[in-house]
Amino acid sequence: YSTSLSRDGSMFLFAPSQEELTLVETKTNKVIRTIKIDKDPPLYLPKFTLDGKGIYIVKERRYTLYEVATGKKLAEISPPTLGGP
Repeated sequence: YSTSLSRDGSMFLFAPSQEELTLVETKTNKVIRTIKIDKDPPLYLPKFTLDGKGIYIVKERRYTLYEVATGKKLAEISPPTLGGP
């Protein structure tokens, strides 16, 4: 299971499965939101953005950004592959 704490300590994020992220308010220990994500490929490194307004996850070489307030997917980025000889 992957976890992350927001920079200000107000929210805790964990991935109870490969298909969802759960946000918990640390002051009340109540679930704020559950965000459904694609099952494949496996989920790695869910983290809060520095301002705490977003969550990004890494799945293989694909980065996906979600909005904390709504759970909406904001962007998906695949970095370029570096070529070789």
